[in-house]
Amino acid sequence: MELDYPKKDGSTLREHLLSYSRQTGQWDKRLNPPDIPERFIHLWEWFWQIIEGKGDQGFWVTLQAWQETAGYRLSKWEVDLLRQMNREFDKAVSKKTRE
Repeated sequence: MELDYPKKDGSTLREHLLSYSRQTGQWDKRLNPPDIPERFIHLWEWFWQIIEGKGDQGFWVTLQAWQETAGYRLSKWEVDLLRQMNREFDKAVSKKTRE
């Protein structure tokens, strides 16, 4: 989230770090993806698919539409985890918009 949120000039921290890396040959560890346990990788991927389509509809409406479109029937623990991830994502977005 921190890497891809646009600054006032429209650029992102990721763009700056990648540019710096190309120019200097030094890799910034912030560009490394998070370590996700293998058994949760599918949830990480699903979360980003759901968030991408969320818009103003809200999490529950988007989750339902995503399940129907993707053909998945999620278990309670998967829904609970995705809901938690959405809550943390919304907090991070809210914090960035206040800055």
